[in-house]
Amino acid sequence: MANDLKEHMKRLLDEQSPLAPLATDFEEKTELNGSHVKAFIFDVYGTLLVSSSGDIKESTFSELNLQKALIDADYIIHDDLPEGAFSFMLEDFRFTILEHHKRAKNKDIPYPEINIKEVWEEVLNRAAEKLWITIKEESCLEKFIITFEVLSNKVFPMPGMREIIDELKKLGYPMGIISNAQFYTPLIMNYFLRNEKLEEAVPPFDPELTVFSYQLNKSKPDDHLFRKIIPVLQQKYSIQPSEVVYVGNDMLKDIYAANAAGFKTALFAGDRRSLKLRENRVSDLSPDFIITELHQLKNLIKV
Repeated sequence: MANDLKEHMKRLLDEQSPLAPLATDFEEKTELNGSHVKAFIFDVYGTLLVSSSGDIKESTFSELNLQKALIDADYIIHDDLPEGAFSFMLEDFRFTILEHHKRAKNKDIPYPEINIKEVWEEVLNRAAEKLWITIKEESCLEKFIITFEVLSNKVFPMPGMREIIDELKKLGYPMGIISNAQFYTPLIMNYFLRNEKLEEAVPPFDPELTVFSYQLNKSKPDDHLFRKIIPVLQQKYSIQPSEVVYVGNDMLKDIYAANAAGFKTALFAGDRRSLKLRENRVSDLSPDFIITELHQLKNLIKV
């Protein structure tokens, strides 16, 4: 199954057209002012990857994509499907996400994250109970989700992504990822980095410095995702949070949350789709650095 999923993901992403960022009016600000940067942690969507929706949680869902995903993953769609059934399934999907969020907030999780597999499993089981679809033994939930997500939110490497990661690796900088994400996110990252991996690890990022929100059922801007890696930074690398730069495109989910955990911050302002200033929420906060292209991170390196 692992190889099958890998080939399926590769086929879907091979078929995608390149996606370029949309320029903003921001200017680079990378003056170190005495700072000493010893590690880099990255957001994924809108920072390392151009995202057509700008964010993993802002994907555009369509009935056509739902139908294609069901067929791709070997679900049977019944011929006597009632009018509006696909629309209802998409509404059920949104409703189920809200219900999962509500249950989590009742457990005092202020910024909950869903497990996308659990959500879609509920939705598709209800559709099967209505006799709209048949779930066969060969039907693959993971394949369905991957197809639906790749069709709903097209992604492509941000210009210079591989080059800056290779450069930081060559120079020996510890790197990690903290991202609102689902199980398919590391698969996508490994594809674009040309890694032959399917696991949650995404080389050359240190797995111990990598946090995907679905693993914790918590999402940014919960600073718990950032605080989780502080002991690793301190004990494994003898690095303090103030010596780490977190790079992200969202002033609330990235800059505010990383700053609250004691990290230095670099706002990636290189794509109009994904840049989120959140001025009504964080108007009194400024990032330590601003970059409009990923290669500008080299200006934070002291040789």
